Amino acid sequence: MAFAAGTAGAQTTVRVYNINDPGIGFNDARPTQPVGGNVGTTVGEQRAIAFQYAADIWASMLVSLEEIAVFARFEDLECEIDRGVLGAAGPTTIFANFPGALLPNVAYPPALANALAGFDHDDNAPEIFAQFNNLIDLDTCIDTRSWYYGLDGNSGDDIDLVTVVLHELGHGLGIADFSDHTTGEFPPPGFPSIYSHFVKDTDLGRTWNLMTPFERFQSATNVHGLVWDGAQVTAEATKLMDFGVPRLDASPPIAGVSGQIGEAPFGPLPTAPLTGELAVGDDGSPPGWDGCDALAPLTGKIALLQRGGTCKSPDKVKNAELAGAIAVLIADDEDERPPFHPRAFDPGEFVSIPVFGVTREDGDLLAFSTFAGPLTLTLSLDDTRQSGMTDGQLRLFASDPLRLGSSVAHFDISARPDLLMEPRATPGLGQGVDVTLAALRDMGWPIAEFCGNGVLDANEVCDDGGANSDERADACRLDCNPARCGDGAVDTGEQCDLGDNQPNDGCDASCQLESMPPVGAGGANPNPTGGSAGAGAIGTSGGAAGQRNNEAASSENAGGCACRANGGTSGTPILLAPLAVLFLWGRRRQKDRLRAPEACSRRRS
Repeated sequence: MAFAAGTAGAQTTVRVYNINDPGIGFNDARPTQPVGGNVGTTVGEQRAIAFQYAADIWASMLVSLEEIAVFARFEDLECEIDRGVLGAAGPTTIFANFPGALLPNVAYPPALANALAGFDHDDNAPEIFAQFNNLIDLDTCIDTRSWYYGLDGNSGDDIDLVTVVLHELGHGLGIADFSDHTTGEFPPPGFPSIYSHFVKDTDLGRTWNLMTPFERFQSATNVHGLVWDGAQVTAEATKLMDFGVPRLDASPPIAGVSGQIGEAPFGPLPTAPLTGELAVGDDGSPPGWDGCDALAPLTGKIALLQRGGTCKSPDKVKNAELAGAIAVLIADDEDERPPFHPRAFDPGEFVSIPVFGVTREDGDLLAFSTFAGPLTLTLSLDDTRQSGMTDGQLRLFASDPLRLGSSVAHFDISARPDLLMEPRATPGLGQGVDVTLAALRDMGWPIAEFCGNGVLDANEVCDDGGANSDERADACRLDCNPARCGDGAVDTGEQCDLGDNQPNDGCDASCQLESMPPVGAGGANPNPTGGSAGAGAIGTSGGAAGQRNNEAASSENAGGCACRANGGTSGTPILLAPLAVLFLWGRRRQKDRLRAPEACSRRRS
């Protein structure tokens, strides 16, 4: 069964096919109330409407003569009270050496191959396979949060299905690495993917298509050293990413401490260097420093706590704040890099002190150092560097050890503002595609003409794609006009901007402060820092010292339905087994492969 597809004026059609069994997933008949513009009256109907809504967003941006078929279902995926898999999606196969291919002996995902060739390489197979977690609406899965089926992006602390579908379809359209991360090999016959042409190791100075399998294997764990080497993404990220990379300095210095720290999605960022003595939090209960119980006094100190225990990260931080701490470091309880980014599914009480994560190794070194005498730490932001960037290029997510299903095929979690294609979902992210569209452009996707595509089309004065913003200082605005006095954001050379250019409100028509009318005369106080200079365009709330968004865990599969394409002489079809499948999917992989032919046969039903 296919859902109603296509929005008016769409450049292509992305059609979603329901392959759920009766009574579950898209066929869930439980009654529900319309929400956020979604008029469905059952859970299944709302899921279908939200899914197709996301598909239509992509359809409006891409150009292809061929329908992009998505076989989708909801099923029970791995989920716990504090973490879980939201969804998984990816291309069903890959093609090479077809008419219209931009490069020879290079593997393309089927949706892109069809768009470039101008015909469907296999009418009997979908281009994308996707599945989503049926358990999210249960209280035993990711706390008390549920899927939000509204179309308006007002998900609150729930998980916006439209945003998650946008992310997963991004994988299906081409944000997917086809190599075997355990060997570094590309699928037979060994053609590099178009995606691999843009995955660059900054240490080696080469992209993955030019590496040996062993080099790719090693590169996948090069934390903060894996970047996207594409002109479109680089141009947009340079304008989008916030300046200010968090760092830690110790006095006296400690050998072996990296100085790298991970941002938490709650609590403020320091607006100036924050210095204090480090103290290991003691809550009097084994293991003693997880911070889950009331802590001994920490007045004026930076608290070091450990991840885990019986409480959530915000609860630990609140205990430290109540004990007088001025900031908190949370050490990972696993040996992993990059630095731990504390998560918060429910921020609980408001946290008003900075929160950062450190690796387990750095946490142990810091804790042991306190036994030798007072240790002073300084937490600060390096305002000369942009978040999520290495050597001027946007980072891809790499971890050590490797995270199958997350590594390489996502942008890095250090990005600020948060990005659609990070491996973890962020409530409040919105329903935009930020630099994802730029990545597809880098790979050769034909893009429709519209404000926000990153191309200066007719009647546009500027267009920075995902970096367009009505909030950030000096950004190209969402209407593809340049920043200007009266747009509500304080830009360079402006002292204020209330967005109205009205006199006698404290901000004059040239966006300079003016004398206020006498009290009682009806004037309004201007906000010289109004708009959100320093605030992220996506997924942020307020400026650098504002409360940040909470994060929910999300892991994805860059593979999918493993249907073999019957390409004939139109190109080289390559069977693509499920890619980068999470280990927790191991027992389901064979089932998915066996069901694939049946699913593919239903494409045109």
